[in-house]
Amino acid sequence: ASVHIHSDKAMAEISIMPGRAGPGSASISLLDGDFGPLTAKEVRLSLANRSAGIEPVERPALRQPDGSWLVEGLTVPVAGRWSVEIEILVSDFEMLRLNDSIEIKP
Repeated sequence: ASVHIHSDKAMAEISIMPGRAGPGSASISLLDGDFGPLTAKEVRLSLANRSAGIEPVERPALRQPDGSWLVEGLTVPVAGRWSVEIEILVSDFEMLRLNDSIEIKP
């Protein structure tokens, strides 16, 4: 399952593998508003499915050698439409938030 989220200042491509309910991971690629690399100090992923009674679950992402970010040990307990939010700490004084929804299969 994947979603592309963008704003004037940042873009994120989020892929949740394997894209169905159960254990998995998430990969996050970031770009700035001009389609160049976005250097972040920290990235956090949040998933929620309020219609299923599941409040937001936050997980930190780890920077990978290729510049992407990885969230391991991510469990999506049920299928359905999930709210996804990325918090990007750009500097000590700037935090960007991108949000959308993503469909997780059974």
